[in-house]
Amino acid sequence: MKSVGCSGPNRLLCDANRLNNHAMAAAGAVVREHHRAERIHSSLFAVAQASLGHPLPDTPHHVRQVGAIEQDAALAEIRDRDGPAGLLLAGRHIDELQAEPLVLSLLNSSSPAVLLEKIAALNRYFHSDHRHRVIRLEPHEVELEHVAVRGAAPSPDQSLFVCGLYLALLHRIGCSDLECAFPEKGGVGRTVYQHGEVAGEVPPAVHRWQISWSAVRAARELPGLDSVLLARLPPALDDEDTSRRVTEVLASDLAHKWRVGDVAAQLACSARTLQRRLSEQGTTFTELLVEVRVAEAERQLLETDASVSTIGYATGFSDSAHFTRTFRARTGRTPSSVRGQRRC
Repeated sequence: MKSVGCSGPNRLLCDANRLNNHAMAAAGAVVREHHRAERIHSSLFAVAQASLGHPLPDTPHHVRQVGAIEQDAALAEIRDRDGPAGLLLAGRHIDELQAEPLVLSLLNSSSPAVLLEKIAALNRYFHSDHRHRVIRLEPHEVELEHVAVRGAAPSPDQSLFVCGLYLALLHRIGCSDLECAFPEKGGVGRTVYQHGEVAGEVPPAVHRWQISWSAVRAARELPGLDSVLLARLPPALDDEDTSRRVTEVLASDLAHKWRVGDVAAQLACSARTLQRRLSEQGTTFTELLVEVRVAEAERQLLETDASVSTIGYATGFSDSAHFTRTFRARTGRTPSSVRGQRRC
């Protein structure tokens, strides 16, 4: 086909085509950005669905990332029906997902600091565009900012819904007398959330959260969580069972980013003493940590319906590539091949 030149009488047509192509490219970029904008894990999106009275999926452990259009539509439906307060209270429906491995991993947190660490790891694992920034963390209070690491800033609907999830999770791990205010930058906001209810009008700016609590009760056993995960360990550490005891501590919360000092504190010894005793038994802290993570991941791949990605997060790996690389180095197989073995 003979090409049309862009001179003389054809120049106007070429200019029009060029402008149209630029417009189409710009529109495509906007659509791609909207689709690429904040995506949340289907387990957490199910909280919004439950708030609307929609039935939960038949396969709750199937992982997918929920796109901005679908998410925004659900949040707008909650706001139109129940107002901004409804978005803040939607998180209470997380109780309907306590059997979901990802939710269980978050609920199995010994303190607000551990919970926030796990949420940050979850956001990194699934490459979330919106994350929390810790401005201040104190024994009975935390100030967070809901921010974008790329793309558009979170909408007020998104910030309210996510703040409500944090409040629900903090309540479930044992924080009592929870309160939340939405301060302007550098200021103090009026309390809007108190004792599980919205106590006043929700302000327009809701991306900064000032959350406080009076105390954190001891962790209690959760439905669907093996009792061994919350078992109390005796304080004394015997030389002969150091490896076993370290493994028990690690297995109590695999989604936690364990450090040798954390485990040593639970076993009432110094980090140096713990490392020396493990060395005497021919192993190291890192070796035991990898061993228990891979063993539990393999068990879940073979015995549960949780997705491969969810299992990787729940057993403490930093991302899917880290999970696959470590699992293959340890077992000679990939997580997907082990899951395929279960289906045969």
